[in-house]
Formats: sequence, C-alpha cells, structure tokens
Amino acid sequence: MRRLPESSSKGNTPVAGGAVPRVLLDAAPLLALGVLLFSSDARFTFLDDEATILSNAAQPLRAVIAAAFRSSPGAPPHPLLYDLLLHVWLSLTGGAPTLLRVPSFVFFLAGVWLLSRAALRIGGQLSGTSMIWLTALWPYGFHYARLATGYSFAFFLIAALTWAYLSHAAEPSLSAWALVCLLAILLIWTSYFGWILLAVLGVEEMIRNRGRESATAARLALTAALLAVTSVPLWRSFASATRDAPGTHLSWRAAIFNLAYHLYVLMVSESVAPWYWKFGIPAALAVVASLVLVFVGVHGQARRFLLYAALLLACMGVIGTVNSERLLLVAPWFLLPAAVAIGTVHASTWRRLIALSLAIVAGVGWYGVLARVYYAQPPFVEPWGDLAVEAGNAIRQGGAVIGNDPAFFLYLTYAFRAPQSISPWRYVGSLPSVVNYPQVWSADDWEAAGRPLRPTVLWIAKAPESSSVDEASKWLDQNCGDRIDRHLARDSSYVWRQRFLDPAAAGPWLIEVRQYSCGANSAAPPAATPPVAAPPPAKSR
Repeated sequence: MRRLPESSSKGNTPVAGGAVPRVLLDAAPLLALGVLLFSSDARFTFLDDEATILSNAAQPLRAVIAAAFRSSPGAPPHPLLYDLLLHVWLSLTGGAPTLLRVPSFVFFLAGVWLLSRAALRIGGQLSGTSMIWLTALWPYGFHYARLATGYSFAFFLIAALTWAYLSHAAEPSLSAWALVCLLAILLIWTSYFGWILLAVLGVEEMIRNRGRESATAARLALTAALLAVTSVPLWRSFASATRDAPGTHLSWRAAIFNLAYHLYVLMVSESVAPWYWKFGIPAALAVVASLVLVFVGVHGQARRFLLYAALLLACMGVIGTVNSERLLLVAPWFLLPAAVAIGTVHASTWRRLIALSLAIVAGVGWYGVLARVYYAQPPFVEPWGDLAVEAGNAIRQGGAVIGNDPAFFLYLTYAFRAPQSISPWRYVGSLPSVVNYPQVWSADDWEAAGRPLRPTVLWIAKAPESSSVDEASKWLDQNCGDRIDRHLARDSSYVWRQRFLDPAAAGPWLIEVRQYSCGANSAAPPAATPPVAAPPPAKSR
C-alpha cells in the first residue's frame, strides 16, 4: 500500500479528450439513483419527523419561523434554514404528494457529487468514481436520504464544506476561505451539530499546518468570531436545545451496544436487523472487516477523517442524540476514506478485500429492501396510508377519529383533502394541529372539547402512548359498547430493546386500532358527558 501526500490533487487534471466521458461516467450512477429514489418513493411511508416538519413548513412564513425556534414534543428547537427552503418548495408545488421529498433527493445527489470531488482531491480519479458507486449502492442512503427532514440538506452542506476545505488546502486563497466560511454559516443555520463538526475541522486545520500554529490559530479565531456573530439569532434556541438535550441514561454496556447498532445501520441500513442471525452476522462481520481494511489502507488526512467520523458518532452517543436519521451527519466522513482506500490501495488483493466486504454489506441491505420482512423497525412500511383511507371513510359516514401520530394525520389530511374549502386544494398543514375538522382529534384536544362522541369512534394510537391517549381509551372503554381491536406493525426490535436498553419497553406491536360503537344501538350506551361548570361571575369594580 502506498502513502498519499496530504490533500493530493492527483487525477484532478482531466486528460485531453477524456474529461467529458469521465464526467458522464460518474454522473450516470447518480442519475440512475435519482430515478430509483423517485420511482420507489411511494413504497416508503412518511415518518413522524417528516410529518411534523412538513406541517410546520406549510404554514405562513411567520409561523414557520416561530415553529423552528419553539420547543415541542414533535419538533425540538432547531435552525430554520431548511424549514424556509421547504416552505418555498411547498408554496411552489402546492404540496403535491409525489413531490414532497424531491428536495431531499436533489440535495443528497448534489452532496454525493461534491463528496466525489473531495475524494478526487485526496485520492485521484479512481477515488472520485469509487465515491459515486459507493453511495449509489449504499442501502442506508437509499432509505434515509429520501426523508424530508433536513438531514439530506445537511449532508449536502457537509460534503460541500469538505470539498471547499480541501480545495482551499490545495490552493489557498481569500476567495476559497470565504467559501468555507459561507458554507460553515449555512451549516450552523441548518443543524446545531454543525458546531461540533466545525470544531473537529478546526483541529484538522491545526494538524495540517503544523509549524505555523500562530497564523493558523489567528485565522481560526477570526473565523470563529465570524460564525458567532452570524449566528446571534440562534443563541437562545441553541441554549434551549442544549439544555433540553436528552443525554444518555444507558449503562456503559447498553451505550456501546447502541453505538455498535447504529454503526451497523449506517452501512447496512435497517432493512435487515442484526438479530436475524443468518443475515445479520455475515453483515456485521463484513462491517467490521471493511472498517478495519479501510483504516489500514489509508493514511494521513483520509485516515484522520475516518477517526473524526468515529469521534462524531461517539459524541452523538454521549449527548444522547444518536438515531438512524442523524447518521447522515457523520456519513460523509465515513464514506470519504472508504472511497479513497478503494482508489489508492496499491495491493490489488487488499483492494479486492475492501470491495468484497463492502459488497457483502450492500448485498445484505438491498436484499432486505426487496424482501421487506427483515426491517429492524417498521416505520418505512407502517400502514398509515391504508389507515388514513379507512379513517377518511369513517369520517364521511359520520364517525370520529382520535389519534396521536403525526404521520397518520399527514396521510389523513391528504386522504380527506382537509381543509375542503380550498379550491384548488393545496396542502397548508396537517390535521388536527394546523387544520381543524370537527370529527378529527388528538387525545388532548378531544379531552379539552368535552369528549364529543359519534356513533363510531376510531381510536388509532402508535406506541409509546401518552397519558392522554391512554386516558381517552379508558374512558371510551367505560362509556361505549362494542369494541374491535387490531394490532399492526410488529416491532422486531422489541425483544432486543427490552433485553439490552429498556426493560420497560412498549409491547411488540407499534400500532393499535380500536373501533368503538358509541351510538344508541351499542351494547352499552355512553354515559352523559359531565356538564362544564360555568365560570364564576365577574366581580364588579
């Protein structure tokens, strides 16, 4: 194996007559991936976070800004740049359901392209091409890069920042550093985690400029001051997000297990859970082998980026923010060393071993995509669309719906076309938080309205249930007659979570549907709703 110089630009100069074919060759897999993402999108259910962000972004601009800085159970305080971009997109498209995730597709593909240019800077043309194919065949990216949550936009900014930084390192100039600063500002206006990533990049700048520490420290201090000034509007929200950070309450054993699981997800995706042993064990061994082979196969800056990615992932675990969606924030610096390793390892056998281990990882992940029965958690295949159609029919027949899941309400909004007074119809937010309809309730709103009843009441809840949802079900049990129960979306991670993370984890089913008969012909007529006490008369002044 050969050692590469820092920020090598070998392969960056096109060969006469060969530049256009090479660019087209690199662009073809991305185009195919874009077509695959768009054509397969209807097969993957919208997640709760997507539903919350879409509902907030569809509101008037003032409400969008307020929601971005407001702490709520579904949407913790976060920078608002992506919310503004999504607001513009929803305004332009009217919230057409087939176009909701298109911005994420575009940002992800653009990020992959810029990341391939970064790999080309370090390892030459073969590394750049390897990056394209790695991400095109990446099962995790196929799942999570499609989400309308802002993480694909953050992935794009991190990739762009990495490319801009390497370009500045190869050819320092004021304009190149200005581009780095601009992208850094955009990143911290997109994700608070960007501060940690920028701090790590500052460490890389100090390492790269050994022997010139004073000048480098002065430049970094000036850059930090610029970032601090341009993020003044975010300070209060950042302090709130920091104060409300969940933290990790896991034992060291459970924390390590949790990080190992998410490292597995980063490469294989959740399409095949590791506890399906006949697939999970080979995939896990291939993950470990590929990381070891890449670490040994690269040197200098590429190896440091791999270490930085591992450090960032560990940091997520320590502050309690690691989850499958947020792995897109650390993914670029895992992918970059892998592409460089494939493109620069001198020993052909070593290169084949890296390619083979990554091929096993991708093969297991894509098999899970096709089979659709081995998912670690079923959010991507939850039946909210079918339940929304069922609930919409019940509403049209005079029934009522009580629910607790943002994704269900997003699908119900589209199925019921609420509000129905708008012509032509366009998405302006989801039931029942933004758009009101007298037969659709959250548990809290139903309780506050005095528990109104209809002949049929559909109670649709996703685990874990809040206390208000549980109280609503108990009251309906006592005051309505016949009840039909269904359990949907079996959680295959239940046993694993109960054993290693949370002994009090919810049951093995994620969705419960109860259909109550609450009319005059039900087996047990409902009790009268207790009258609301009148307010005391105002005292005369």
